[in-house]
This record gives sequence, structure tokens and C-alpha cells, in this order.
Amino acid sequence: MENYEGYFKALREAKGLTLREVEKATDVSNAYLSQLESGKIKQPSPISLHKLAQFYGVPYETLMEKVGYPVPAAPEST
Repeated sequence: MENYEGYFKALREAKGLTLREVEKATDVSNAYLSQLESGKIKQPSPISLHKLAQFYGVPYETLMEKVGYPVPAAPEST
């Protein structure tokens, strides 16, 4: 599993948002976001990751891969 500690915080801070603002926009709790940012959650919920990916404008697969979920490789074009 990649070390994702700090990655989620960097995404949030790049938008200049507080945890509470992200909570309000995504329906992911402030406490959960805080634990996610500090790396305390070892297996984040795919549903929460999907909400955050949409909100932050990053690919869902990127977040899934960051936290250690297997992500299928894109098919190679011939």
C-alpha cells in the first residue's frame, strides 16, 4: 500500500478549504476526513473515496490506488 498520509490534506488545502467545508460539500464526516488525512484509516470506504474524487476533481482510480485498493490497468491501445 502506498503511503497516502498527507495526500488528502494537500488536495483539500490546494482548494483552500477547511475540513468542515469539505464535510458540508461531500457528506463525509469531519472526523472521518481528519482520520483519512492523518493516515489513521487503513481501509477507506470506496463510497467516501468516490465522493472525494468527484469533489476534488481527481480520478477515482487515483484515490483507490493511493490507499491500496487494486485498480485494473487501462487496456493498451493497439
